[in-house]
Amino acid sequence: MEINEGQLTDLKAGGGQHELERIFEQVYGRKPESQELVEISSMPAAESETGAFRTVVRYFDHQTHPTGFSVRMSPLDVHVIITDGVKLAVDIADRSVSMPIAAGVYEPHMRAFYESHLKPGMTFVDVGANVGMFTALAAKLVGELGRVIAFEPNSENCRLILMSARLNGFNNVKLIPIALHHVVGYALFTSAIGTNGGFLPSVDASLSNPTCTVVPTMKLDDLIDGDVDFIKMDVEGAEGLVIKGAVRTIERCRPVITTEVSAEMLPRVSGVRLGDYLAWFDSMGYESSLIDKATGNLIPITDTGAFAAEWGRLDRIEDLAFFPTGEHENLKGAFKTPPNVFDGFVKSEQLESERRAQEAEAKVKEVEQRASQAEAKAEQAEVKAQQAEQRATQAEATLQAVFNSRSWRVTQPLRRLAVTARLLREKAKQ
Repeated sequence: MEINEGQLTDLKAGGGQHELERIFEQVYGRKPESQELVEISSMPAAESETGAFRTVVRYFDHQTHPTGFSVRMSPLDVHVIITDGVKLAVDIADRSVSMPIAAGVYEPHMRAFYESHLKPGMTFVDVGANVGMFTALAAKLVGELGRVIAFEPNSENCRLILMSARLNGFNNVKLIPIALHHVVGYALFTSAIGTNGGFLPSVDASLSNPTCTVVPTMKLDDLIDGDVDFIKMDVEGAEGLVIKGAVRTIERCRPVITTEVSAEMLPRVSGVRLGDYLAWFDSMGYESSLIDKATGNLIPITDTGAFAAEWGRLDRIEDLAFFPTGEHENLKGAFKTPPNVFDGFVKSEQLESERRAQEAEAKVKEVEQRASQAEAKAEQAEVKAQQAEQRATQAEATLQAVFNSRSWRVTQPLRRLAVTARLLREKAKQ
């Protein structure tokens, strides 16, 4: 089926709720919980029972819903959409990438960036090509005199990339179905949601994970010849590993580099902190910019250390662009629509300052509230201590009054006689 970007009526037909619930039980060995029922109700209708089974398996995140079941794509699972003037084969069961592409909402800021920078004759390296949207877009923009080299370890995604290349008659696309790394060997790979995926830790538990796939790894430096103008990286935290294996290429070609960055995924997957990752580009003579998701503007990062330190939430994910020092201004001249970088920078700084001020104000209020609560508890403790002291004083006074009373003195001989009688009885029993 061929549709234009944004047309989703043919992709979502609804229905089949009970059938999908039954399949969920088969796949995960239990009935779906309330939130899972909500997600099942939003799943697109499948054109066959096999398609419905595949929809359930690919809809949920394999990190939270591991399963040994998988169903490969059939012709009914593949739809062709037209986006940015190119035909793109997408997976109808993929809600993480294919569906947003079909809806026209997938990473518009990155699409605008490449459309502004890529020119005929350039070489574009797509690391983590996924279903190949940027591979296809780049192939169109660099033309027959240029070339696109796509790296993707997911075999199902590779099928879509090849389908799109053939649909458009692109002879300038070279697909290498491996994962890039800084060592030649293998990595443990898993899919996440839909077509997204990433490396697993190299531990025994990963090998027994039903979603684990062993994929070959190689270094970019060993696979690229000739000039490289652009490198795009989106590999779920493995960007640091890719860079280590691409140092010679970067030193030799000085390409423009775009990278997705996450302060949580980088250290977990690549073993490198965000600040150190950005500092490496500084040391290589690159200027850093944030690609604003709302406007597509480039916001210069003048201090990468401060930028990393003020990152904020660990689940924050951004896209950065690195230009060889001194070449940024030259490249800006090639923009089809030059972004107003200064206005974007001022607006971003203002919003960031407001956010930090609000966070600081909230923290002050929280500290004041805790201090007030602690003061109230201290007062309560002091009152209780005073009450306990009063009761002790009263008890002591009562006891002293008993000792000083006339009855206590009068009965003292009788108490002594009672003690003597008790001792005599105990002696008699012996």
